[in-house]
Amino acid sequence: MTLLDGLYYKVMNETQIQLLKLAKTTDINTLGIRELARQLGVHPQTAKYHREQLIKKGLIKRTGIFRASRVDEGLLVGADLVTIPYLGAANCGPATRIAGAEPAGEICVSSRLLKRAGSLDSLFAVKADGTSMNQAHLYGETIDDGDFVIVDSGREPKKGDYVVATVNNLANIKKFLPELDSEGQLSRIALISESTEEYEPIFIHPEDQSAGLIAGVALQVLKKVQ
Repeated sequence: MTLLDGLYYKVMNETQIQLLKLAKTTDINTLGIRELARQLGVHPQTAKYHREQLIKKGLIKRTGIFRASRVDEGLLVGADLVTIPYLGAANCGPATRIAGAEPAGEICVSSRLLKRAGSLDSLFAVKADGTSMNQAHLYGETIDDGDFVIVDSGREPKKGDYVVATVNNLANIKKFLPELDSEGQLSRIALISESTEEYEPIFIHPEDQSAGLIAGVALQVLKKVQ
């Protein structure tokens, strides 16, 4: 243990120390809350709370699966073409595509074509793979196989948004539908397809929502070149 490690440990409780040690060998942002709690031997809410505390202290970065790449906005000042990291394919069918942290390339988009809110550095692009969202309506556009989808990783999803979600390290484009119980509390999250074919929904426990589940909210579709 270094002197710096010792200074950090003095201001952390035992759970946070265990979390920090685990984070040296495992990306704990990609673990579900219940799995993280199981490895620590604590209640899921305890694991969630102390992970958030370490993130606030800057000791753990809230990276998630898709959040490793950013655009330097200073390079884009006055430019008509915006360069956005392209992070590969996201599945629009059975969940078979594995999400990757490193960009596969870049796409250039005219700023006049780009619908966005907030900072450019939260944007990334994925390519739709499959047919499970070919009946989606994202600002009047369906999401078809081969289309590019522009995603904002800084936006919190709302009911009815289309999102890029990572489930068991697999990337999916789905519709985000939180479901409430009789007392108005979040009971589960359904990620559903909107397609001419039938695809089963994915159901997520609320405690897993902050575990790198939602990589971002889809902003727009750039249709593939015919």
